[in-house]
Amino acid sequence: MVQNMPQDVLIVDTDAQTTPLVLECLAAKAIRGTVVHGAKAATDRIERRPWDLAIIDLDGPDAVGIEIVRQVRQHYPDLPVVALAGDGAAKTVVRVMREGCADYLVKPLDRPMVESMIDSILPSHAVPLAAADEADGRCLYRIAGRSPRLFETIALAKKAAPTSLPVLITGESGTGKELVSYLIHRTGVRAYGPYVRVNCAALSESLLESELFGHERGAFTGAVAQRKGCIERAHGGTLLLDEIS
Repeated sequence: MVQNMPQDVLIVDTDAQTTPLVLECLAAKAIRGTVVHGAKAATDRIERRPWDLAIIDLDGPDAVGIEIVRQVRQHYPDLPVVALAGDGAAKTVVRVMREGCADYLVKPLDRPMVESMIDSILPSHAVPLAAADEADGRCLYRIAGRSPRLFETIALAKKAAPTSLPVLITGESGTGKELVSYLIHRTGVRAYGPYVRVNCAALSESLLESELFGHERGAFTGAVAQRKGCIERAHGGTLLLDEIS
């Protein structure tokens, strides 16, 4: 049974690798996640509305995470708190558990670890899907949600899919931009072609041209063999330039 009021999770001061994973795990269970940074932003958000869970990263500078946990537990004792800590932070974990945290996770996180934590603290949800696709019995993607804006986004993506126009997908971290790109790929005429993803943020300016367009053997020092670029490899399919900003 799908609940009418989705649950809300406040995520405080998580890092660039942890945040998307946590948001994806929440979205897969139709749970809303909101990311804030710092003690003041966290307490301001908690004061404005009720929350079902707070996830607080302890790896910030000057024990800020520990102080946030302390404030939340002092002023909002009914709000369950889960702490995130790096490997080797045993003393820190002991401190926050004494403050009354419901659980803690040791980074780096993985999906089963996060999902198990969510299931243990929040009630299970049937997931309302706005779009999904599978092949050979394997799930390719699931886009969870039922908001009018999400349906508008999916309709627009499907409208763009049959064309050969470039598509710009914008949104905050963890909102499903890559899922939308794969929906466009699977819905359009390029569904049976390759789907190639390039993380532009991980490429230096000197490597970007070679990664996109490839190079011939001997083109520069270290080019010991011909290499096809991503654009050529994606021919007939879809090229996703992730983190293009």
